[in-house]
Amino acid sequence: MSIILHLYTFFNLIFKSILSLIKIFVLSDFSAIRFAKDLNHKKSVIILGNGPSLSIDLKKINNINNFDLFAVNHFADHNLFTSLKPSYYCINAPELFLDDSSVELANRRDVLFSNLSSKTNWNMTLFVINSAKKSYRWQDIISVNNNIKIRYYNNTPIDGFNFFKFFLWRNNFGLPAPHNVLIPSIIQSINLSYKKIFLLGVDHSWLNEIFVTDENVVLLNQKHFYDQLKSKHMPMSKDLNSSRKLHEVLQKFYYTFRGYHEIAEFSSNYHVVVYNLTAGSYIDAFKREESC
Repeated sequence: MSIILHLYTFFNLIFKSILSLIKIFVLSDFSAIRFAKDLNHKKSVIILGNGPSLSIDLKKINNINNFDLFAVNHFADHNLFTSLKPSYYCINAPELFLDDSSVELANRRDVLFSNLSSKTNWNMTLFVINSAKKSYRWQDIISVNNNIKIRYYNNTPIDGFNFFKFFLWRNNFGLPAPHNVLIPSIIQSINLSYKKIFLLGVDHSWLNEIFVTDENVVLLNQKHFYDQLKSKHMPMSKDLNSSRKLHEVLQKFYYTFRGYHEIAEFSSNYHVVVYNLTAGSYIDAFKREESC
C-alpha cells in the first residue's frame, strides 16, 4: 500500500509541475520575471497586515528605524501610511483593476490610488499583479508621482515538486496560490534578499466571523484595523455577479493557510526566517515572537 501511495504522490507532483508550466506560458508575463533589486536596503523588513490587531502590534517594534516597511492593499487610506512611510507596497486584489467593476468598488479603487499618488512623498516600490497592465485608469493616477516605482509580478499559481516550484517562485514566474496579499508580499520580501521578515496585523481569524443566513447566504465580516468598529458581515464575492458558497470560502482559506506552510519551507531553503508577531493569529506556519 505504501508503494502505491508513493507512486500516486510522485505522479501527482509530475502532473502539477506540468500543469504549472502550461499556466506560466499562458498566464505569466516574462518581462516581470527579473527586476533590479535595491541592495542598500536594511537587513530586516516588517510586513504590515491590515488585521484589527495592527494598532496594538505596532507597539511591539523596539526601534522602527531598524526596519524597512512593507504595506498592503488599502493601508494608504489610513493616516498611518504617511507617518510610517513604507518602502514597499503590494496590491493583490484583481478586482481593483477591472474596468467594469461596481460603482462602490470603483470608488474604493479611485480613493486608494489617489491616496497613494497624493500622499507618497518618499521613494516607494509598488508591486501590482501583471494583469493590471491592461487597466489604464489607475496608471494615470499613479503616473503623476515620480516617487512611486511600479513593479509588476506574476500571480500565476505554481505547484509541483519543491525544487521546481521554489526555483519558479524565486525567479518571479509565479506564486503559491495567491488568495491573500500576504503571500506575494512575503515572496517578494524573500526575493528582495531580506533575511528576517516580521509579520504584524496578520490575524486571519475569519473562521470566527462566518455566518450563514436562513436563505443560505454565506456572510463574512473581514475586519481591518481601520474599520473594525463599523465593518459588517458581507458576502465574499466570487466574481462581479456572484458570491462564494461556504465550501468555496473554506477552500479559499485552505489555499491561503497551506500556502504559508509552503512559504515556510521556501524561506528556510534560502536561509530566511519569517516571524509572526501577531497575538492570536490563526497562521500556524511561522515562528512566533513577542517583539522585534
